[in-house]
Amino acid sequence: MFRYTIIGNMFSYVVPLFMALLALGCGNYEEGEADWGPLSAGLQCKLVTERSEYVLGQPIVIEIHIKNRTDKQVIIYQSPSREETVFIRYEGGTSKSKTDRVEYDPPPSSGKQLFLIIPAGADVRYMTPEYGRDYFDRPGRWEMRSTYVFEYVDKPVWTGKLKSNLLRLNILPDK
Repeated sequence: MFRYTIIGNMFSYVVPLFMALLALGCGNYEEGEADWGPLSAGLQCKLVTERSEYVLGQPIVIEIHIKNRTDKQVIIYQSPSREETVFIRYEGGTSKSKTDRVEYDPPPSSGKQLFLIIPAGADVRYMTPEYGRDYFDRPGRWEMRSTYVFEYVDKPVWTGKLKSNLLRLNILPDK
C-alpha cells in the first residue's frame, strides 16, 4: 500500500509536468513544421530549397509554400499585391543586406485563374525559376526572408500579410 501511494503521488506530479512541457514544446504545429513563418489570419508561409548548400553560380530553385491552417477553404488572389524579399550575406563578422522582388511562377494547377482555392489543411506551392546567379552573387552564408501582401477588396478573398520563415543557405566558392 505504501509503495502504491508513492508511485501514485509521483504520477500525479510527473504526468501534468510532462503534459505542460509537451504543450510548450509543440505549439500548434504538426511535427517537423515549426519552420513556417508566423500565422496570419489562418495562413502560413515558408521558403524551401532542395538543399542548404550550393556552389556559386549554381541554379537555386526556391519553393514558396502557403498553407491553410483553418478548417475552411480559403480563396487567395493568385499573385500577391506586393512582395519584398530581404537577402542578408554574412562576411567577416558583418552582414550586408539587400532587398529585392523575387519572380516566381504560380502553382501549375492554377492555369489562367485569378484566384486560388486552398482547401482546409492544404497548401499551394509557387516555384521560382532557377535564379542562383542573380541573387546569391558571392560565396558566404546567406539568409533570406520574404513578405507577401495580398490585398483584394471583394469578399470572400483572403487579404493580409504573410511573412516566411528565415531560409539559410551556404554558397560555396566556384572551383
